[in-house]
Amino acid sequence: MLSINLTKFINFLIAGESAQMLTRKFASIAALIVASTALVAVPTSAQRGPGGPEQMIERLTRDLNLTAEQRQRVQAIRQQYEPQVQPRREQIRRLRQELMNLLVSNASESQIRAKRQQVEQLQQELNNLGFDQMLAIRQVLTPEQRQQLAQRMTQRHERLAR
Repeated sequence: MLSINLTKFINFLIAGESAQMLTRKFASIAALIVASTALVAVPTSAQRGPGGPEQMIERLTRDLNLTAEQRQRVQAIRQQYEPQVQPRREQIRRLRQELMNLLVSNASESQIRAKRQQVEQLQQELNNLGFDQMLAIRQVLTPEQRQQLAQRMTQRHERLAR
């Protein structure tokens, strides 16, 4: 999946270095490998969260005790945003792969920074769409359900921060 010649990259990085410098570079390489898995891992709609979007609606229905009408409206909101969200996810995945390829190539620093800027801009667009979607879903909820959702989101944030 990841089209990087890791051996070539490592040899490029360690050419003619002292033992201390090699240790530092090895640590940098290890960090790059770990970071690269995060760079390339943009989930598809079916992969997001446990069970994907339908499971998210099921969790909202269960956790917030949504009525049948609320559930239907939440599904309609998700369907409304999906045509805008999915192409951006695919484009981010492609751009991140291009960024990884640039990192191991002879590309200039300005080319790499420009590609990173493209990824960040598209990610911000995706974040904005997610926020707009959440605001639309919020309008469907009662004040009590909004409070429950806020508590749920806080708990999730705390779990992820650990």
